[in-house]
Amino acid sequence: FYSWECQYTLDSKKSVKCTSRQIIASNKKVPATSIKVTPSSLSMKVGGHKNLTYTLTPNNSTDKVKWTLLNNSYKKLVTSKIIYPKCVNGTTGAQCVTPTNRSKLEITAIKAGTLDIMLTTTSGKKTYAKLTITK
Repeated sequence: FYSWECQYTLDSKKSVKCTSRQIIASNKKVPATSIKVTPSSLSMKVGGHKNLTYTLTPNNSTDKVKWTLLNNSYKKLVTSKIIYPKCVNGTTGAQCVTPTNRSKLEITAIKAGTLDIMLTTTSGKKTYAKLTITK
């Protein structure tokens, strides 16, 4: 969060100009009190694609979220990637995640089985999703 302050003066040509500018950075952190994943339970067939999303409470939480696939053999069951939102300047990445513009997990099923997915916030809140893949 940034705040810009200018001291405006009138110069000899009677035009207003900013003679000093100060940037005030706020590192105010808003920890999540809870996290919810949607959907929390899903089934899909081999070859199927699904996206998981999350919601933090409060909505203005500044926490970041880590996605973890818990099944030790998950690489045999799914391919996955985190989809980050676009920044204002058109780039993408973790730095672009905001309270109203969150990342999601995209999953493609490649083999039948079950998989648990854990989401953890930087303030330590956790939630889980269960994925069942059928032939």
